[in-house]
Amino acid sequence: MAQEQVYRDPAAAGHFYPAQPDVLAARLDAFLEGEAAIPEPGPRALICPHAGYDYSGPTAACAYRELRGRSIDAVIVLGPSHYDRFRGATAWPGLGYRTPLGEARHPDDLLEALEAAGVDIHPNRLGHREEHSVEVQVPFIQKIAPGVPVLPLVIADDRKETCDKIGEALARVASGKHIVFVASSDLYHGHSNRECRETDDRTLAAITRNDPLEIARGFESGRFMACGRAPIMTVLWASRILGARRVQVLARTDSDEVTGRSGGYVVGYAAVAIY
Repeated sequence: MAQEQVYRDPAAAGHFYPAQPDVLAARLDAFLEGEAAIPEPGPRALICPHAGYDYSGPTAACAYRELRGRSIDAVIVLGPSHYDRFRGATAWPGLGYRTPLGEARHPDDLLEALEAAGVDIHPNRLGHREEHSVEVQVPFIQKIAPGVPVLPLVIADDRKETCDKIGEALARVASGKHIVFVASSDLYHGHSNRECRETDDRTLAAITRNDPLEIARGFESGRFMACGRAPIMTVLWASRILGARRVQVLARTDSDEVTGRSGGYVVGYAAVAIY
């Protein structure tokens, strides 16, 4: 079978989330219970954590339930690259992603439109082979918006100028369409629960203020922390261009709070909507 006809098989199923379709579907249904908080027409973009579902699944669901019942043409998921280094952003060079819930096909011609926009977004297996940051978002989308095309993009370059260029390209292809952006990101990573709370307070406050220069400078200096800072900056900029500048934190927690532990390594999680 030609490479362009291949779906990417799941790499994180059985580790980050259940590999059995019925178990996964039931887990997602339980996570997604609850009412939406954002008024019509709903969010232009979401920021969602990407840890294992036992840790951050309920928090991510607080963002995804905002898509229930909405009219959506496609979802573009942007995640950070934890393993590969490359220029710009990459898309899986095939038809889409496969999860235990089935196949999530790339939107027709959307990648071609992004490439034609003159920005460094290109098909490549780099960034996708074992990357979990975009994969763990796909089952949520399949459950909350069945059949909606999904384009996972992985970014390895977190410079503001790169994020701005990709954000501008995303805004161009999304103009006039109901395309939702998802930035996949956890927040604080470290060994202090107090530092986790304080750093996430600063980071989320800045994201809520939605000042692009403040956010970029805060990430660069280390005052703010997010492993998916490039996706966050990119979707905030794309949303801003499209007129969505309001930001609301829907939920937040951390791995210590989830597990009841105190001490050791801790990671922060938040669900955020841009509308």
